[in-house]
Amino acid sequence: MNCTLPVSNVFAALTLFGVACFQSPPASQTPPKPAPAPAPATPPAPAQEPDENQRLRDSKQPLRISAIPGVDKEKFAKQSELVSTWLSKDLQRPVEIVPVDDFAAAVNGFATNKIDLAWLDGATGVLAEQRVTDDKGRPHCQPLFAREQDVKVTSYFIASKKLVDAGTFKIIEERKAPAVDPKAPLAALAPLAALKPKFATLTFSFGPKTSTTGHYMPRFFLERPDVGIDPEKGFKSPASFATGASDAAVLASVASGAADLGVVASTTWEHAKDEEKAKAPVIYVTPEYTDCFFMLHTHCGPTLGLRTMSAFLRLDPKVEEQKAILDVFETSKFVRAMPTNLDAMRAAVKSTKEKKVVE
Repeated sequence: MNCTLPVSNVFAALTLFGVACFQSPPASQTPPKPAPAPAPATPPAPAQEPDENQRLRDSKQPLRISAIPGVDKEKFAKQSELVSTWLSKDLQRPVEIVPVDDFAAAVNGFATNKIDLAWLDGATGVLAEQRVTDDKGRPHCQPLFAREQDVKVTSYFIASKKLVDAGTFKIIEERKAPAVDPKAPLAALAPLAALKPKFATLTFSFGPKTSTTGHYMPRFFLERPDVGIDPEKGFKSPASFATGASDAAVLASVASGAADLGVVASTTWEHAKDEEKAKAPVIYVTPEYTDCFFMLHTHCGPTLGLRTMSAFLRLDPKVEEQKAILDVFETSKFVRAMPTNLDAMRAAVKSTKEKKVVE
């Protein structure tokens, strides 16, 4: 079908249009005003930030994973190459290991869209939730998976041996986390609540303020309604804090008698020298909680996130190549992590901010 008009019809239409629009106006009419000057051209819009969702939809773009290097930089480089090669093959896309100095740097990389998957501890996981948000304040990141041992972390409350010798406290010889009954979750805290009257006349030390195992989670358990110990008011003086990045100083302080009581990560106590442990025995073991995990930025989308998690969860220690990956992370397997794993940590962080213990 021919959709063009015959030339003669086009000419006639243009002629009629010209008669109506271009003939001279009568003398009694005011000549038309000149057409207004054209508006200035609109300046070009500023360059937009790259769309991370679009970037990651391109399978040629790398998935960027943060990792904190250990002391041995050469070993870290070999481990990074091993992990990136394996995961790249599984995901069918490049994988880039982004080394950072500490957890705070990982959160900053997360917030500035330079990292897609970050290995964080509990405290910095909550910090990431607070920083990586949409315009309504909703978090744009979530815990995805963790090493098996990282969802079974405990802290030890310790006391000076002289207090044990005096009969004030009893040593916990079998240092197992108390079983938590879903129908009565606070029952596991009953032994800690029973110590409240004795704590009131003694000094107490936490680990570093930003420590998950040495401060935030022990604070969470102390402040539970069935325990009711305010760390700033429930001891002889407000609870003190260890300086530096380790809670080993707490163990040394209690062992020397400088502090009556303290709390440390179970691994800190278990790996200490026998002489030091004997001078600062364990008097209470906390319930298990989650410490470290991999947190995913939601710009990765559900498909890439689930594929990445599946790759880690499927690792089999019986397969030599896969065992090598598990060995890099010093674990026997990975397990699912949920947003609810951070509920206790959120409560502890909120408490410290309200009390201005941690800004």
